[in-house]
Amino acid sequence: MIQTRIWRHSLAPRGYFLDISKIPHLTDEQHFDEILIRNYSHDFFYGLKALGSRTTGRYIELNPIPEIEEKFSKEGV
Repeated sequence: MIQTRIWRHSLAPRGYFLDISKIPHLTDEQHFDEILIRNYSHDFFYGLKALGSRTTGRYIELNPIPEIEEKFSKEGV
């Protein structure tokens, strides 16, 4: 587990941020595939967006639907 701090407000209530700067060898698309194909369906999220830069820290903002929010917050990706 990696702990990080992201100083930003979510674009929607109950948004989650995933720090992907510690895994620079994967592209944003590969991160999305990992989340959406292997772990969850795209139907389970209102939004999925990559933000930041490679130098200042790359992260993904996720906005899960209420039906999976508890599972997502406990199990992660």
